[in-house]
Amino acid sequence: MTSLYKNNTFTLVKRIAGKKVLKNKWIYKLKFEEGKTEPTYNASHTDGKTTRFVVKGKENLVYNLKKSLYGLKQAPMQWYKKFHSFMLGQEFEKTLVYHCVYKKVLKDTSFIILLLYVDDMLLVGDNVKKINDLKNDLSRVFEMKDLGEAKHILGMQIRRERANRCLSLSQEQYILKVLKRFNMDDAKAVSCPLNVQVKLGSKNCPPSQQDIEYMSKVPYASAVGSLIYAMICTRADIGLGKDVVLEAYTDVDMAEDVDSKRSTSGYIFTFGGGAVSWQSKLKKCVALSTTEEEYIAITECCKELLWMKRIF
Repeated sequence: MTSLYKNNTFTLVKRIAGKKVLKNKWIYKLKFEEGKTEPTYNASHTDGKTTRFVVKGKENLVYNLKKSLYGLKQAPMQWYKKFHSFMLGQEFEKTLVYHCVYKKVLKDTSFIILLLYVDDMLLVGDNVKKINDLKNDLSRVFEMKDLGEAKHILGMQIRRERANRCLSLSQEQYILKVLKRFNMDDAKAVSCPLNVQVKLGSKNCPPSQQDIEYMSKVPYASAVGSLIYAMICTRADIGLGKDVVLEAYTDVDMAEDVDSKRSTSGYIFTFGGGAVSWQSKLKKCVALSTTEEEYIAITECCKELLWMKRIF
């Protein structure tokens, strides 16, 4: 409540004549097993006192909401509109595909990129002074806390090797947690996720009903989902079996799926010397030649390229 008063969220006004403050009625129904004594439920504040949103001497007034409250369905949109208006005033432009990513290219060709995630922000750029200026401008408009250099973001560690002028993302701790969750923390590591000579097909499925029942209890989907998150964020190598130029590479095999004879194609995009987007996927159709396979793979790569260009 202290924060709400500080930000002038409410104004005390007279209640409209003939209008009820609360129009709704709640009915709580509890079901109990037959023969058991009905229990009593008590709820109270921690101090044991009855606390009401009442100002002494103004008991007949009501609160008129002036600002969006955190938790209301329209609050996130109101917050975004406020922040977006500020960023436009700072001559930033939002990317067409990620509306929470803002970028600004300065006259000396240096740049600043801001990522907004709910009410957290990440700033990156090659002009420290301009970044600090933006942080000061933000602090004058929004109540903020500068946490310094970012160390974590969405389960990823941000690593800095200043001697080598290298900035990288790591999911080491996340992967260790996944291994422990699926009882593989003592498993032996391998140099590649799958031997290229191994061809998996329907014949590898559990043959007996006992095996099928056993496998139904294995959290396979959860394990795959955990791997997919790592693949999307930092580990392009498990998905694919220096300048600011956006580069793309694509390749495809030929009818390697032993059951459907469909092919697997993949692509990877690099920006600033690091991988930023990648995919490895079994095709939905059967190609008639290697040439057709290559054209299909390039088409999928170009689709992603057109989308990526709208970001950069």
